[in-house]
Order: sequence, then C-alpha cells, then structure tokens
Amino acid sequence: MKQLTKYLMLFAGLIAAYLLFAVAVTLLPVKPVERHVRQTLVLTDLKADFWFAFLCKPAYYMDNFTDALIVNQVLNNCREDMSVWERVMLVPRMSSGGEQCESLRLMSEGDESMTTINYPRYWHGSTFVMRLLLVVKNYVVLRTFFYILSSLLILWTIIALLRRIGVWAAAIFTVAMVSVNVFMMQFSIQFLPMLLLALSGMLVVLYHWDDSRRMARLFFILGSLTAYLDLLTCPLLSWGIPMLVWLVMKRTDDGKPMHHFLASSALWAVGYAATWAAKWLVATLTTSADVFADAAGQSARRASVGEFGRWAALERNVEVLPWFYAIVALVVLVVFAVRYFDRRRWRQALLCLVVALAPLAWFLVVAQHSWEHYWFTYRILAITVMGVLMAVACMIDWQHVKIKKKDISRQ
Repeated sequence: MKQLTKYLMLFAGLIAAYLLFAVAVTLLPVKPVERHVRQTLVLTDLKADFWFAFLCKPAYYMDNFTDALIVNQVLNNCREDMSVWERVMLVPRMSSGGEQCESLRLMSEGDESMTTINYPRYWHGSTFVMRLLLVVKNYVVLRTFFYILSSLLILWTIIALLRRIGVWAAAIFTVAMVSVNVFMMQFSIQFLPMLLLALSGMLVVLYHWDDSRRMARLFFILGSLTAYLDLLTCPLLSWGIPMLVWLVMKRTDDGKPMHHFLASSALWAVGYAATWAAKWLVATLTTSADVFADAAGQSARRASVGEFGRWAALERNVEVLPWFYAIVALVVLVVFAVRYFDRRRWRQALLCLVVALAPLAWFLVVAQHSWEHYWFTYRILAITVMGVLMAVACMIDWQHVKIKKKDISRQ
C-alpha cells in the first residue's frame, strides 16, 4: 500500500505538471510566435508534406506533414475566440482540406475559408514544447538545435556504454541506431521526443542500474512521458532500449531478473495507459467534447485490419529495415559466442530475446496503424536489432576475450 500510494502521488504530480505547463505556455506572448512562423514559411522548410532525404525510399521520408500540423496547432494556441483551457484540452488547428503545409501557409495569410479541427485525444506535449520554443526562434533554427542536442546525447550515450559495459555494447547500440536511420529522427518534432526519451532513459540506467526501486520509477515516468509527448510514432523505444541496457548490466548473481523485468515493464505500461486515460477523462469532464468516444473509435480503427491482414502489416515494417548491418554484427557475435561461450548469463539473454519480440507483437496488435504508417513505425525494430544482438553478446565471456587479447599483444 505504501508503494501504491507513492505511485499514485507520482502520477498525480505528473498530470498536474503536464496541465500547468500547457496552461503556462499558452499564456506566453503571441507576437513572437507569429513572427517566427512567418520566418519559417519564408525559409520554405515546410513547403511540402512529404519529401525524401538522401534516397527515394520510405525509410527516408521527412514527416513535414506532422511537423506542419504541430506548428499549425501552436498558432491556434494563440487564438482568442477560445478560452485558455479549451485551447489546452482541445488543441485546435485550421484545415483547408489539403496538405498540412498548405493549410499552415493559408492560415498564416489569414484565409477565412478554413475550418477548425480539434484534436483532443492526445496530450500533444510536443505542441506545447514548440509553443515555448517558437517564442525564441523559428522552426528552421530549432531544427538545428534539435540536431545538436540529440547528437550530443547520442555521443554521451555511446561513451557511457563504452565505459560502463564495453565496446561491444556501444557497437550494438550504434548498429541499432544506424539501422533505423536515427539521423532522420533528429530533425523532426514528430520523431525527436521518442529518441530523446530513449536516450535519457538509457543514461539514467547506465548510472543508476543497481537501484531497482529507482529503475521501477524511471520506467513508470518514461511510460507517462511517452503518452504525453508522442503521437503514436514509435512509443516502445522509451521502454525497450533502456530495458535492454538494464538487463545486460544486471549482475549474474541477481536472482530476480525476471521479477524486476516484469515489474518495471508493467509500470511502463501502466504509466503509458493511465496518462492517455487521464487526458480523455479531464477533457471529457471539462469541455463539450466526448473524448472517450473519439478515443475508443480511433483505438478500434488502429487495431483493425483491412484487406492486408496483420501478418502483412508486420512484413511491411520488417521490409523497410536495412538488415545488412544487423546480420553482419550478428555473425561476428555468434563467432565470438562459439569461441568464448558463457552460460552464466542465460537469464539476461532470454529476457533480451523477449524484449526483441515486443515490436513484432506491436505490429500485429496495432495492425492498421502499423500498415498505414510503416515508414516511421518500423523504427521500433531498433529494439529487435538491439535485443537479438545483446542476447548473443550476453553469452560471450568478454573478460576471457580481454585476457586473450593481452596474451596476443605480449607475444
């Protein structure tokens, strides 16, 4: 009961923080935001909803559609015909019925033929963060800031993996990130939150992995923040990537890896689901919108299947990933595992495989969404790549490999 009370208080604090933050940024000055949005449109960074970066393949889509939608919502967060609370709960935007970039341009020009669309089932945390940032600079400058920030976090994470686990862990993480074109995520408001949550979660795990209670709270908070910031892009990243790092760092003499794994995973799921439900409840009770009905309808649609089938949704996502890097890394690790086999960490290896299977289950359950948005949902396969490679790495006696290297250098 004591732990339950603590988590209820933590959850209440998180929901209060989300609401207070949204209200606070809604009250910020309007003029700087309007000026910076106009600058963004002049610089034409948001002139088309979808365009390819580097190669004409789905994996290289830049999601200007959603980024323009978010900037559109930021502008409507400044409107005066709705109360502050309605703007926070309903998150309106203006639509011309066409592309989002075109709607944003027309709205900035004062087109009065556009219609208002409310989007209340999400928290839209990224919209409120952008509302704050667009007071300072335009979208193009902010994209550069996003890239620098995320690059520094990636570098910090790789160095921490090198120092606290080993070269092999840093290499596996790098392979997983390259496989899902992480550099595409670094530029987008739509994709960036999940990358930052996964990296931040990894860093907390790397420095506090031996405190099981702190880890449990971490996964609960990560689940809640995912529901607050993410627009159903690749939510499992904030659970799977930190979880894999925690599993490989746990001591072989720890008799409760399964207990800790199940408890922390359940807390992530509870934090995620409860935060969604809290938005639906608050918005339904305090506005005229029936957000529960909207959310129920959308949830059923996202989990449905059309003519394609659930297995086809899974295949479509798997086919986007460039498996070459992962296969090469797997072959190298298998050779090391055969030569320096260590069965003491079989529990960690098994749990890593369980985590690796989670994205495949997600594609099967959320079939319609995974089929329709495969060009970005495939990125949760970073968990699969990292999980499989770490499972094999757990079966290698790395200390023995180091000893052998020293012997060779002496000769």
